[in-house]
Amino acid sequence: MKKISCILLTLSMLLAGCATPTQPWKIQAAYVSPIPYKDYSCDQIRQEMTNLSNRTLEIYDVLHKKSCHDGAKMFIGSATLPVTWFMMEGNGPEEAEMSQVLGSYKTLETIAKEKGYDLKGLPSSPDEILAQKYQEAMEDQREAQRTGNSVSRGQR
Repeated sequence: MKKISCILLTLSMLLAGCATPTQPWKIQAAYVSPIPYKDYSCDQIRQEMTNLSNRTLEIYDVLHKKSCHDGAKMFIGSATLPVTWFMMEGNGPEEAEMSQVLGSYKTLETIAKEKGYDLKGLPSSPDEILAQKYQEAMEDQREAQRTGNSVSRGQR
């Protein structure tokens, strides 16, 4: 019986690791060709960069919610029914879109610098947004450990 329990526990850890969604701040930028943006004016580049920053926040919220829901399903599955692991969502298309947003922003930034465009006054870049969200998550985690409470900023 002990041997079967150990095998099931090991298998559950492996399956849970495969299904765990990537944290949004760990997503890498995709390569985005500069060709579609090469004729953009300064105003067009600034507008597109602003749109990408806004989209970063929207995608982050979706990924964060999925991560929280999948974490709960993994916990429930570990404690009771491993069937709940098969209901985990993962990151799906949002992870790919975040990668595309990060790559597009970097491409636009490179083009703007090459053309000598002034980028002052833009909202935070997607990288800055994700770094800030990471810091907030770490602060929430430290606070939860200190107080024994597991409520995150997104759940307040």
